[in-house]
Amino acid sequence: MNRVEIGIVEGPADVAARLALRWDAFVREQRAPEADEIDGEDAACAQVLARVSGEPAGAAGLRRLGRTLKIQRVCVAERFRGRGLGADIVRFRVDRAREAGASTRR
Repeated sequence: MNRVEIGIVEGPADVAARLALRWDAFVREQRAPEADEIDGEDAACAQVLARVSGEPAGAAGLRRLGRTLKIQRVCVAERFRGRGLGADIVRFRVDRAREAGASTRR
């Protein structure tokens, strides 16, 4: 796989890319109801966007639910699947949560 960059969503272009990835993965591919995907909870989540050689390739959110942090809506564009990008995104989220003081105890 080419150069992978994962970072916090910043600015309207990142927001649009993240929404397009999620729409494609959840609404188009999985036929999830649009209302489930566009639910108004995005503002409560810290969002990340993964790019492969500059192209939007995956996304995920991190939401605080009381004392719990929940990684949610992880998606990878179809053409980038099977290369471990989803795992990279989850590791990035877990690492950032730990840096913010979250516990990884079960």
